Amino acid sequence: MKKDLAKIGLTLNEIADSKMEGWDYETHSSAIGSLREGDDYFQWAMGKVAAHAETEWGKSIIKELAKDNNMSPRRLYECRQAYKTFGDKVLRTSAQSGTPPSELAFDAYVAAARTGNPQEWIKKAEDEGWSVRQLKRELKQLKSAQYESHGHEWKNWKICTTCGIREEL
Repeated sequence: MKKDLAKIGLTLNEIADSKMEGWDYETHSSAIGSLREGDDYFQWAMGKVAAHAETEWGKSIIKELAKDNNMSPRRLYECRQAYKTFGDKVLRTSAQSGTPPSELAFDAYVAAARTGNPQEWIKKAEDEGWSVRQLKRELKQLKSAQYESHGHEWKNWKICTTCGIREEL
């Protein structure tokens, strides 16, 4: 579980417990680089590092950190959003036990974080034993049904590859 975090002198538990005070850009970037290839619980820690970097230097820093670590900015935004939605409790529990916070994969939390009721969707996915694919399918069906029930028409959308925000064409 220590992976390459030793290069920057940190363990996963230390990241989970850290307020990251005094961290410079290089420390943030090194932590993300060390965490990006890890299992689900590393994704939670990467989300925390990204959220802290965003607080320190603004939203545009996410794109820079992703570029410096040869990864997709969208993925880093997703990790940040899941962390901000579900918080430190999930990360600390995961870091202390060395296992993900539930049977659900991290990407299920990413999908749920995009909804209005993320906690409810996670609980439902756990109760129903859904995979990430099944959860995404349920969310898509619900979104489609809600959209059409309000009399809206489907339009062509352009999705920003950096942050995932949709704009009408």
